[in-house]
Amino acid sequence: MFIDSPLGIRITRMYQAMDDCWDREAKALKAAGDHPLRFKHLYAVEKFQDHRRLLHLTGPAVIIAGSGMCTGGRIVNHLKHGLDDPKNDLFFVGYQAKGTLGRAIVEGRTRPKPPFTVCRATPPMPTSKPFATG
Repeated sequence: MFIDSPLGIRITRMYQAMDDCWDREAKALKAAGDHPLRFKHLYAVEKFQDHRRLLHLTGPAVIIAGSGMCTGGRIVNHLKHGLDDPKNDLFFVGYQAKGTLGRAIVEGRTRPKPPFTVCRATPPMPTSKPFATG
């Protein structure tokens, strides 16, 4: 699982530090040694070069890439590289405003196409460190 959003990474780290504000379930998980925001195989993709490697990842993965309406940021690259692959799924967890690419995708009115040929070479796995605070 990869968090490929610099802002998402910062917010997640802030939320980790605010565990006194968590709900009972999250506090219970942490107390039992099952930290809800720090776990094996969760990686923060901070460097742009690692983001680019992630675009060519082969095999199963969950990529969390934010940009509320799909109008900018790293999600745009993920859409260009993966939306037309039937093995991939795209989940929207927030509102998509009228006139945005996200709304057009949700409504089935558009499927963005890459304006370039996708490279067939498989770069090495991202070298980002496991997600941790501090």
